Amino acid sequence: MQFLPKSFIGTAGFFAVLVLPLAVGSKARAETEAPTGDLLDDETWTKNDSPYILRGDLTIPEGVTLTVEPGVEVRAWYSDTITNEQGWSEDYPDIIVAGTLNVGCVSGGLCATAEGQDPVTFRAAADSGQFADYDSWGGFQVWPTGSFTFIDGTIQNSKTAVQCEAGSTCVLKELLIRDTLNGVISNQASLTLSECSIWDKYAEGWHLKVSGGDANIYKNSINGRIHPDTPNNLVAYDKGKFGVWLDDNTDDNSIIFFSKNNVVYFDGQTGVKSDGGLLQLRKSSSASVMEITRNIFKDGVLGYSAGTFDSWSHGWDYCVVGCNKDQ
Repeated sequence: MQFLPKSFIGTAGFFAVLVLPLAVGSKARAETEAPTGDLLDDETWTKNDSPYILRGDLTIPEGVTLTVEPGVEVRAWYSDTITNEQGWSEDYPDIIVAGTLNVGCVSGGLCATAEGQDPVTFRAAADSGQFADYDSWGGFQVWPTGSFTFIDGTIQNSKTAVQCEAGSTCVLKELLIRDTLNGVISNQASLTLSECSIWDKYAEGWHLKVSGGDANIYKNSINGRIHPDTPNNLVAYDKGKFGVWLDDNTDDNSIIFFSKNNVVYFDGQTGVKSDGGLLQLRKSSSASVMEITRNIFKDGVLGYSAGTFDSWSHGWDYCVVGCNKDQ
């Protein structure tokens, strides 16, 4: 240890001795400005440069790859330069994937640290505006040429956590999706959703909506009331109205598997097939495949829209309590 000369001892010297160790030991991690616009070359975001501040749309073009390593935190900050008639900002940062986006423990190697797991977090900047809790940034938009893989992390505070368009590939595993207006939306895409928790306290849209395509959805917890910040997880949120919507979109090649999921606690509107409830189904093509097996449903509406269910399977599903089936 370095000692100060005796000439420093006195009121000022005593203060300096007390403050110096604190100044040396309080090294803050600098923020990194995330790029906006089109990403021109392959890029890697690292934990050492985290947190990254996203202040506008970022597009990953076809042929370009963005890799986000385990432990990174991305904070989205919307601009108030564009407002609607209510005076609310409409300039929400989106991450648009037309190329390849790999986030978290994607490589298949050992991703845990000595302290445990090292998840990736995408969230709103804490002081980014009036919608700091939710609806503060756009989310991930995966375009037809895009490939998005996210393993082990959190997406929160967005309008739609992930939206996968026709032709795209989305692989989402071991994620917590919370405080968003919509959870995951897949429109004729290839979707794998497994071991995720969708706890949408503020959800006014769908927690999960799949329309056609190839979807494999298993071992998830999709919940309209229980929330990780709620003591004992027992408080009902009256905006958690919309659960899961599965629709083959009249696509003969559509294959949707929905198995071993917990879908619980939704304040769905009884008797309304297309609006609200635990699980809403619509199968329009006799050639499509829709298998709903080994799931647990609790407290809400199970709705089956009219359609051809020649290849329909729903074995081992059961409602624990308080479910109303609208046939």
